[in-house]
Amino acid sequence: MTSELPSLASYSELGVDFPGLVFELTHDSPSFTNIIRAGEDKPTYKVSTEYPEGKHPLTTVTNGSGEFLGSLEWRPVFADLVIFGDKNSKPQRLSSWMSCGLFKGQTVTFEDSHRRKYRWHGYTPWGDNPESSLKLYADDCPDSPIVTYVRPPGMTKTSEVRAWEQRPKLILQPRAVEIQDLAIVSWLFLEKARRVKVHVPLWF
Repeated sequence: MTSELPSLASYSELGVDFPGLVFELTHDSPSFTNIIRAGEDKPTYKVSTEYPEGKHPLTTVTNGSGEFLGSLEWRPVFADLVIFGDKNSKPQRLSSWMSCGLFKGQTVTFEDSHRRKYRWHGYTPWGDNPESSLKLYADDCPDSPIVTYVRPPGMTKTSEVRAWEQRPKLILQPRAVEIQDLAIVSWLFLEKARRVKVHVPLWF
């Protein structure tokens, strides 16, 4: 069933500017969900996690056609390993792909292919704020976030949520659409790390 597009007033109530794109998560999880563009019914992104025997869990992100976009290998002691773009490329530590060392405070930085810099705000490496929400800023647009994650207050812990008002959302401003895949994948992987640190469930 196709979801209804929200009104301008709906975005105002969420405290964000009218966006370029809005994506809805069918599950409030960075490790297991479909991500659907508002107003459509087919997934734009698919996120799944496998738990192979004797190996670390592996989260994979594909587009709606099943093409590989990125993967995250969970490691309980060392930093998670990331592959983005080319499936056959060498994995990188999450803390290298995005600068998220323990002494970086609440800001995590990364660059796009044009060496433009971005900052995720809301990451709490010391695990002191489970209610924090990640927001992405671009250095060339420093005054307001270009990506905002919104989880509606009081959302029930059901296996799947259908109504627009109940679904978690990633709200992208036009500047973020330029790096859409990178923005979505980096949020998924950093949100997974954030939830582990603040002891928030990775899925419902």
